[in-house]
This record gives sequence, structure tokens and C-alpha cells, in this order.
Amino acid sequence: MWKKVLSGENWEGEFLNKRKDGTLYWEYARISPVKNENGVVTNLMGVKDDITQLKKLLEEIKVAKTRAEETSRLKTNFLANMSHELRTPLVGILGCASMIEEDTKEAKWIVQDFPAGKQKYDWSIFVWEKPREDYKIAIFEYPWEEGNKIDYSDDKFSILGPSFASCDQLSIEAEWPFIPSDFPNLKRVFISQKRWSGNLEGLEGADRKCQEEAEILGLKGNFKAFLGDDITFAQDRLNLDGIFVEAKANKVLPQIDIPSYTWKSFKEFLEKSPIDKKQKEAFISSHKSLETAFQKFLESWYAKEDEKTCHRLLGRNFEEFFKKFSNSLILNQGKFDEDFLRDFSNLWLGRVNKDSKGDCMTIFTKYPTSDLSRIYSFTTTCQNWKSSEEIIPGYSPEKSQEIQFPVCYTPQGKKINAAGVGGLSSGLIETEEKTQFFTSSLGKPCSTNQKLLCIEQ
Repeated sequence: MWKKVLSGENWEGEFLNKRKDGTLYWEYARISPVKNENGVVTNLMGVKDDITQLKKLLEEIKVAKTRAEETSRLKTNFLANMSHELRTPLVGILGCASMIEEDTKEAKWIVQDFPAGKQKYDWSIFVWEKPREDYKIAIFEYPWEEGNKIDYSDDKFSILGPSFASCDQLSIEAEWPFIPSDFPNLKRVFISQKRWSGNLEGLEGADRKCQEEAEILGLKGNFKAFLGDDITFAQDRLNLDGIFVEAKANKVLPQIDIPSYTWKSFKEFLEKSPIDKKQKEAFISSHKSLETAFQKFLESWYAKEDEKTCHRLLGRNFEEFFKKFSNSLILNQGKFDEDFLRDFSNLWLGRVNKDSKGDCMTIFTKYPTSDLSRIYSFTTTCQNWKSSEEIIPGYSPEKSQEIQFPVCYTPQGKKINAAGVGGLSSGLIETEEKTQFFTSSLGKPCSTNQKLLCIEQ
């Protein structure tokens, strides 16, 4: 600039200047040299304008123009480039809507508030919608406010939906697996709502109680109590093969539709197939005669689809599920539904397997007693689940010599009358470190009211 002006030429342009207080600002200046009679530059004359706000405005216009061009390009190219991945950086918000009219009041948004910086969108099951061909892309100013301008893609595109509905979204939210109800070999499990004493009317009565509760809960199928007696272990009398899940449904899955044009399209495919004319005629004839059967298939398909739900995983097999009867309370808190966890320590179980005690069980009592006979029970199944007593009828320390009682031995080897009547139950025990653990072998008086664990057969 100085070289040009001192050589006698005019100069104009913009530059960053500094005020006396140290702040910077932009100036636009026009500087002209003043010469003497000999043509020598003796002074400079300048006109300056503060253009800081103008520069800021021009920059905003430039950014807005760039965004508008990018938005227009995205709208035009999105359908061509889309394969369940957004490869192009987005500006503002991306929304996919099932449109009846191009009016946000009539639209059902499938994707909203999708940030441009992510550049990739993975379809998620619970934003999944019914297969249809009238989805559009909507692009509008961010953040959205009532009255903002909105533009829609000129063309429509289809969402076919996944091959089967999934519970992945629910699993991610809960940080624990959920399984769809149509997954093969599921074993549904629930804990009864009612409570009973140890008089369950035997194993048959316990099974009947589970089945009655299943019907109240609207569960189809055959359910039995996870319960063993003096003769049969619980593991031996039940079918326990399968993937254990809570019977309680946590989410209804979206219905997978078969497009109404499928059968017609199949006929068009047969008509256009490059096969022998006679064979083609036979195929088309069969297509016509099978149309009624196909409609019945659709009816059964939709009836089944209406029942699809998500269920919390309890164990990939029985062994994995049963291990939870020895987990810490803290560990099971992340694996069970809140209601299921609360009731998991109050279940009648009896003899589960060969490791279960068969006699001389110690009964857990809330309050200490000096009469040790009361806390020993010779039965571990409430006398095959037909007793609701707390002690053997007729027992009294003063008259104990008149009645013959079963005999047990204390850990110290002392012989003692077993006057208590109890059954093996689930429960919580506490260590010296104050950590609580579940157990499947806690003795409780048969007068205790507890729940049943019911398993689908």
C-alpha cells in the first residue's frame, strides 16, 4: 500500500486496524497522494469507513448461502445415495415422514433431531414402521420452531422393514438382553401373584395354582410349579430345556406386514418368466386356485404377528437361570425386573435336585428361641406340601416325653427332637461383610405364606 501511494498512485482497500483501547476493527480506506509543484508527494489524504459490522453480515450471508446450497444438494441426491447409511454430511435436521399430505400435522415422524455431525444413521427397530412406499425426506431450519419453512423431497422411497422384528432397542435401553416371543425354544417363567402356606395340596395342587394364575395373566400354554417333594426332584419332573425368559411382556413388537400386492406381483412374475408356455400356463392356473389358501395364510400370519412381544432374558438355559439362586442381591438387581427381584427370595422350592437336603433341616426364624427343637424340621417339603403347621401338633416341652418325635443332630453332634415343620425355600442370607446373597435352600416354617415359581412346559 505505502509503496503504491508514495509513488504517486491512489490506493483503496480494507485492512484490520487497532483502536487506542486495543480493540481490533476492520476499515475500508481510500488514500490519495498530495504533490507539490515539482510532483513530489508531500502529504496523504484519506477517507476511512469502519466496516466491521458489514464484514460480519457478509460472512453470515456467505455461510447461509453455503448451507442452502448444501441442503438443496442433499435433498436432490439423498435417495440415490441412501442404503441405510447417510454418507453425506447433513445440515440441520433430517426427518423421514410417512406422509398423507405434505403437512407436519398429518405426518408421523420416523426420524427427528438427527445431528449433522454424525454423518451416518443406522435404522433402529423401534423407529421401524410398516412397509410402505410413501416416505419422504423433510429438510428444515434447525432448531425447529412453529412457522419454520420446511421442504420435502420430490420423490418418495420405501421402507420394507426387517426380516423379523427385534428387541434390540429395548435391550440397549435396559443394558440387558430382551428376546422376541417368536424366538425358538423359549421357556417363559413367572412368579405367582398369590401366596400360599406349605399346604399346596401336593405337587398337583401347586401345578394347578400355576396354571390358574397363567390363565388370569392371559398366558397361553401349560405351566407347572418349580417344586420338588420327598419323592421327586423339581429338576426331574419338569421339562427345563430352553431359553428362560420372563413371561411378562415388556414391549409389543411392530407388526410385519406382507404387502397387499405380493400375490399379484407373483402372478406378473410368472407371466414374464422365460419358461415353456405349457409350464407357464400350469403355474398361472395353480396361482389362481391357490389364492384362497394364500388369503388364509395371511390371516394366520397377522394373528401371530399381533402377539409378538419382548421378554427379559433370565438364562440361556436352566443351569444359567438356576445360578441366579446363588447370586448376590446386587448382581441380580441388574438382571431382573423390579417385581421379579422382590419376589425371588420368597418362593417355595422343596427338593430341587440331589444336592437338596432330604431331612433334618434348620428353620430360619426372625426371632431367636431357647427351644432348639422348634428350629429343626425332619421334613424339608412341608410333609410333601400338605402341611401349614409351624410345629408338629401336640408338641410341648413339658409333654415331649409323651410323644415320639423325629430325631436330628445339631452341628455339635447333640441329639435333639425335631418338632418344627418346614420347607426349603428361596431366601436372602447376609455375610459378615453385610453382603446379601440369594439361596435356594433356606428353611422356613410351613405356616409362612410364599409364592410359586411357574415355568412353561
